[in-house]
Amino acid sequence: MKYAYIRVSTTKQDYERQEYALRECGVPKENIYSETISGTKKAKTRHEFERLLSSVSKGDTIYFESMSRMARSLMDMVETTQTLVTKMGVTAVFLKESLTLSGNMDSTTSLMFNIFASLAQFERDIISERTKELIAAKRASMGADFKIGRNTIYDLPKRYEVLKLRSQGLTIAQIADTTGISKSTVGRMIKEEKDKNCASKKKASA
Repeated sequence: MKYAYIRVSTTKQDYERQEYALRECGVPKENIYSETISGTKKAKTRHEFERLLSSVSKGDTIYFESMSRMARSLMDMVETTQTLVTKMGVTAVFLKESLTLSGNMDSTTSLMFNIFASLAQFERDIISERTKELIAAKRASMGADFKIGRNTIYDLPKRYEVLKLRSQGLTIAQIADTTGISKSTVGRMIKEEKDKNCASKKKASA
């Protein structure tokens, strides 16, 4: 039997894109479990994921749009996958990474899973480190006037993520869907960065 799990982090995101990809794999709509919850919360403690685990049996297959939909930390991803594959006898399929993990997977597939999982964790760590650097630089330049409020916390990490995705060629709509930020805010961030770059070029050529 085929099952699938969909997770989004905020109410601004929707399940449509993930559901479309999963339905293309032949997963019945009634076997798709969806929820809006942070990926930092361990997979096995999420309500809908728990329901999914109680529904599947040995030999079933669970589809995920990507590894990040299952978990956001390397340890949680590895532990959850091991539970599914080795303890429950379930096959886990990650569409974005083109990985199928089961009890009889070969050593190459196992290696690829660990590499992809490590890279996903590495990217999140880099974003976190970059955010800390930006906050430290802002604090150094503003001194006592610097205050960490809602906008500061939101703008610094998200701005970095938005610009990174834009540099990879994603459209505003795709970035909004990936990050959970509204299209208008994504557009504003991109425009501000473009204006800043233009101003820098003009200053350099003056």
